[in-house]
Amino acid sequence: MKLYLIEALVTPAETTPYVARTWTVSQAAAASTRARYTSELGVARKDIRINALDVDTRKEGLVTLLNQLAHTGVADFFDGTKV
Repeated sequence: MKLYLIEALVTPAETTPYVARTWTVSQAAAASTRARYTSELGVARKDIRINALDVDTRKEGLVTLLNQLAHTGVADFFDGTKV
């Protein structure tokens, strides 16, 4: 199963900067999320990353993924290539 992680650094003037992250299940949903980040959060399109991740949906594969996410973080799964 392919999942998409959309990430953007949000730097509002009145609060502390934060990273917005949303998981989606299709490229179309990822594009909609990117559009929402642009319109609602004010992030430039070029500053939004969409990363694709192939997920093994067998129980063993899911447990491995969850353990890796818990110990290393999301960024370690991606090579920085934008979709």
